[in-house]
Amino acid sequence: AASADLQAPTAPADPSRPSLAEQILAGLPVGVLLIHEANPVADRPDGERWEAALRAVPFVIATSPRRNETTRLAHLHLPDVSYLEKWSIHAGATSEGCPVWSVGEPLLEPVGGRPLGATLIALARAAGGGAAAACPWADPAQVVTAYAESLHAKPGQGMIFGPEVAEMWSRLLERSGW
Repeated sequence: AASADLQAPTAPADPSRPSLAEQILAGLPVGVLLIHEANPVADRPDGERWEAALRAVPFVIATSPRRNETTRLAHLHLPDVSYLEKWSIHAGATSEGCPVWSVGEPLLEPVGGRPLGATLIALARAAGGGAAAACPWADPAQVVTAYAESLHAKPGQGMIFGPEVAEMWSRLLERSGW
């Protein structure tokens, strides 16, 4: 089985550093920009700058369950699904800096969209070669399972919910966290 590895979150962004929108407008060469589950045009205080930046990028892909100000500017809108319709892994940290991971499983069948993870897996398979080899999972559930198995394999790290992977997986889904 292939392993999945996520990195612990890094330090917060430096507020003195220009935003990505400002960097694009200042000439940062960006050929393709993927905006996932975000609407910076409407949600950021510098939304007008984001709109200008998106217009300067040759190919913008936006994922969102519904159309919004950002998806309307994108060259390609990939309808995503809500968090209730997809597998998820979220990384965070305690106030002491210890990594914390949470797992979410779908509660509903997807309606009107496709989870981005499933889209990326399908694209990797269609591309073949190295892309397909780097993404051997059949669906997002297998990615999440592989990641949970990699956590279980790290002795002395985290809270192991059970000695066997199957028991750990069951308890992980019940408790939704590591």
